[in-house]
Amino acid sequence: MSIGSETDAGLLNMLVQDLSTDGFDSVGGIGLRIKSDASRGGKVENVTYQHICLRNVRQPLVFDAFYRTPDAGDHYPNFTNIKIDGLHDLGSKRYGGGTITFAGFDADDQHDPIDITLNNVVFDGPQPTFAKGNNGAPSVLPFATHFLMGPGAVSFSPLLSSSRAQDVEVTGATGRSTPVDCSAAFVPYSSVLGNSPI
Repeated sequence: MSIGSETDAGLLNMLVQDLSTDGFDSVGGIGLRIKSDASRGGKVENVTYQHICLRNVRQPLVFDAFYRTPDAGDHYPNFTNIKIDGLHDLGSKRYGGGTITFAGFDADDQHDPIDITLNNVVFDGPQPTFAKGNNGAPSVLPFATHFLMGPGAVSFSPLLSSSRAQDVEVTGATGRSTPVDCSAAFVPYSSVLGNSPI
């Protein structure tokens, strides 16, 4: 489920609900993504994800304001009031917990950190690792991202800490929560041939 990379017209008030994504362990397997850059960015505001089931995904979460090396421009990406409220990643045989990207925009004297709330975001098995920044973003991520955690579990929360140098803020508190039930999210297709990649 991808928003962007062209967000210069803006996006306001979007709900993504009851989404199941199987990446089939492919190199291009992505779960939730908002992407843009300074040549095509704009304000993406009030986007909520609820009851999300992922499996076999290489990049479960990608929020990237440096999606590609931009041409000169002043269409700065600004992702604000993003909420993930109930996500269950079942893991990947090939990629484990996969990699996650949080790279807000801070360049050209423009400061637009990602504003994101995480609640009941659970990864089974190996936890995700942070991707490396590219295309002008710092190599170490997360960067320019303000996290509000909880009240439910966020299984990779121990990987997050506030950093003034990276403009990372982590507030709120995680607790216990029941992961999203994904037992009926992935239905086998009886008409698919046995040697099909899916």
